[in-house]
Amino acid sequence: QKNLINSIKDAGLDLTDKNIKDINTVKGVLSELIQYVTQEFSDIKESAWFRENVAILFGMGIIKGYPDSTFKPDDTITNAEFITMALKAK
Repeated sequence: QKNLINSIKDAGLDLTDKNIKDINTVKGVLSELIQYVTQEFSDIKESAWFRENVAILFGMGIIKGYPDSTFKPDDTITNAEFITMALKAK
């Protein structure tokens, strides 16, 4: 996880920057993030409709999954988890 995040930073790409103009860089990083979350989280399948959204939020540091390498997409999030995500997204 840290290697991927560091490589994004080393490339000078801030996923929170709304003025990113190099679409090829964005596509490349997003592709890597999608591949990463599919490998990192054992419960996110390649066919999951939400996989790209998880990758984006993960890349922005808003979500991180659980220590057991799962994301638990079918679980209801707690109020505390929601507030944490909202504050990180700010």
